[in-house]
Amino acid sequence: MEENKELAVASNENYQIIGFDGLGGNTNTKTEVITNITDEKKMFNLENKVDELLNDCEGELIRVKEVLIKRYEKPMKEPVIDEETGEIVKDKEMTMSVVIVDTEGKSYATGSKVFGVQIMQYLQKKKRRHFFLAPRSNTL
Repeated sequence: MEENKELAVASNENYQIIGFDGLGGNTNTKTEVITNITDEKKMFNLENKVDELLNDCEGELIRVKEVLIKRYEKPMKEPVIDEETGEIVKDKEMTMSVVIVDTEGKSYATGSKVFGVQIMQYLQKKKRRHFFLAPRSNTL
């Protein structure tokens, strides 16, 4: 018996319903996830809904408990080329999304690459420091 692998199940001019076979695998975007969140359901929920945008919280003190950083890298449609040397200067585009959760459980999101890089550097330094010194708490 042959399976029907047709993707379009129903369609009209405004929408198209496709089967699950059509999901995923058709992207050349690489995704890297950096987090201390172990609950997959919580991660999924944070990826889809947050309480506040970090940009709206200027001047507020946020005690960070959990971090979810997603780095996306994809090839550029047309690479940037140095006109003098012909050398490819940039051929990939990188974006980031960062979600932090405070000690009260409130979540904040930003798409700032600068903030994402800074928080990753902070976590790396903190991890190195805990590696060389005996850790005294269960924090990152």
